[in-house]
Formats: sequence, C-alpha cells, structure tokens
Amino acid sequence: MMLRKSIWRNTRGAMAAEAALILPVLLLLGFGTADYGNLLLQKHRMSSGLVSAGNFLARSSTPEALETPARYLAVTGSTTGTDPRINGWSIADVAISYRNQQNNNGDYRGGASIRTVILSSEANYTGFGIVTMMSPGGITIRSRYEERILGST
Repeated sequence: MMLRKSIWRNTRGAMAAEAALILPVLLLLGFGTADYGNLLLQKHRMSSGLVSAGNFLARSSTPEALETPARYLAVTGSTTGTDPRINGWSIADVAISYRNQQNNNGDYRGGASIRTVILSSEANYTGFGIVTMMSPGGITIRSRYEERILGST
C-alpha cells in the first residue's frame, strides 16, 4: 500500500510526460498553420498572375493575338516563360474568354458595346500535406479575373 502512494506522489518526470503528450498536438498545429499560409500564398500568386495577364490583354488592340504571351505572363511572370509561380501550374490551366456587353443607355463610357476579357484558372494544391489531409478529395486553388478591354493607349 505504501508503494502505491509513493508512486502517485512522485513528480519526477511529470514535465517530460506532459511534453510527450502536448508536443505532437503543438507540432500538428504549427505545421498546419504553415501549410495553410502556403495555400493562401499560392492563391495570391495565381490571382496576381491573372491580374497581370488581364492588364496585358486589356491594353492591347488585338488581345486574341496575344493570348499565348498572356498565359505565360500569368503562370510565370514573364511573356517568354520561366519557372511557374506555383508548382504544377501550366499555361494550359489558364482559360481566356471574352464578353460583349451592350451599352445602349450609355451607362458606361465608350461605344454601344463594351468588351471584357475574362481569365480563369485552377491548380491542385499539394503543400505539406497537413491541410490536404482534412479534405478527402484534395484542394483545388481557383481564381478568376475580368477587365474591360481598353485597346492600345
């Protein structure tokens, strides 16, 4: 009986036992936070790439002729192409379309038709694996950008 009481009263090694229980939880939270931050960074890089390409196309008088350099600009940051901003993101993932909106009432400055370029893209997120563990089908980063075509200025 005396042995049992002495075991429960002994506090030597309590800090090591508590650390062994808490450390995995803290590591998971830390790496999960870093992984989620990386996800947000990649989403931002995709969005800013599409904005750059949209601005590039909107200032051209013939945007259809410049779609390939615009795709390279979105994905790599250069019209000639270098390393992608996001691992696994390619120019084939960037979709470019156009929309004509009627301006019969003169609500917008310009002619009777306002032309808009629409860029959209998506890429799979891999990251460190902590965030993707919580999503069974994986995580897809999506972004879309629209800008009115102004022509050459």
